[in-house]
Amino acid sequence: DTNKTRGKARHYWDMKTSLTDRYCKTVTEEGKHTDGGGLYLHVIGERKYWRLAYRFGGKQKTASLGVYPAVSLKEARALAAEKKALLAQGIDPNAARQEAKEEARIDASAAFATVAAQWFENVAKARAWGDKHRLKVRRQLDRHILPALGDMDIRELHPQQIVAFVQGIELTGIPTTAHDCLDLIRRICAHAVQMGIRETSPAAHLKDVLGKVESQPMRHITDPDRIGEILLTLERAQVLLPATKAYARLLPMLFTRPSELRLMRWAEIDGDLWTKPAATMKKRRAHLIPLPRQAVAILDGLRLFTGQHEYAFTNGNSGKPITDGALQRLLIRNGLHDEITWHGWRHTASTLLNEQGFNRDHIEIQLSHADGNKVRGTYNHAQYLEDRRAMLQRWADYLDDLKARALAKESTNKNTNTDTNSDTNKR
Repeated sequence: DTNKTRGKARHYWDMKTSLTDRYCKTVTEEGKHTDGGGLYLHVIGERKYWRLAYRFGGKQKTASLGVYPAVSLKEARALAAEKKALLAQGIDPNAARQEAKEEARIDASAAFATVAAQWFENVAKARAWGDKHRLKVRRQLDRHILPALGDMDIRELHPQQIVAFVQGIELTGIPTTAHDCLDLIRRICAHAVQMGIRETSPAAHLKDVLGKVESQPMRHITDPDRIGEILLTLERAQVLLPATKAYARLLPMLFTRPSELRLMRWAEIDGDLWTKPAATMKKRRAHLIPLPRQAVAILDGLRLFTGQHEYAFTNGNSGKPITDGALQRLLIRNGLHDEITWHGWRHTASTLLNEQGFNRDHIEIQLSHADGNKVRGTYNHAQYLEDRRAMLQRWADYLDDLKARALAKESTNKNTNTDTNSDTNKR
């Protein structure tokens, strides 16, 4: 009787029929093909699924055991036996499976690499990191930290492991990278605490585990005569792009961070005032930069070439801002790369302006170093604007004077050499 057979097919526990490997391989009839003890092969179309029927808490339930032939008959029987063992202990196999999945999910979320990725995205967005800083941090993670710690469960990370890792980097001769990596690990572990993955950070109290790295200022010059000579060299430099020449003339005068000048937008310029939005600044504060008349003249000339573009220092061929590489090549071609860096002009200006008696607060704010703990009063982007305007104009005039003195010295030397040669020829 077909109906009786179908009725019996629902009661798997007491059926003694057993499947064979051959039968599992060749069966095509759709339906439930029992192996006994609640285990059956469910054929649906061209797919075959292993199922275990069982009762728990007075209810009929089904557990999935995998797909045939990926899960063989022997493996399906072993999985069914494991489920029945749980039943014997009063545990619902499906509930246990869900708990195992949740534990696996938690384990995956606790991997150091996963926590690091979450921290990176959160802090990069919250602090509005620029592309350059994002790339720097990403490089430290990918090159050093993740290959060593990425697969570790951050809950099992111990201070001794962190110390061994960063000291190993230090021994390779790159102590600055070791310090950077320790700082990143400290911040990632703190994020794990904030997310409830750990109760305490294994890196929180790691101090004096690395040697002190002496700060090395960017290559710069403070000798007035040499400054004049270098300014003259930069002004005479043979360059293809007007933007590159204008940049080389403006940076010593304004001593902003190189990237801030390189990415200047025309929309930020209003007459003799340059307003840098907070999002473009390292300190994430809007910054006003008064422009001396020499700077205004240089920008007016540059506007004829790049005024149609968004960025003032645009490469007309690519339509993009000039690159750091192009600026470095300018120093190399003119033999200046071993003596100065573009960033070094900030050190030059700071040193000489302080020596010349200018107000330190004015200098620090112009450098965008202003800090509530170091500069008197409540900082705002317009603070000391007129004082800074006067200081920058005097600085620009001073640089012009150094350049003029260098030119005069050059002319004198040239005339002296000419007279000497003339006397020699007469003799």
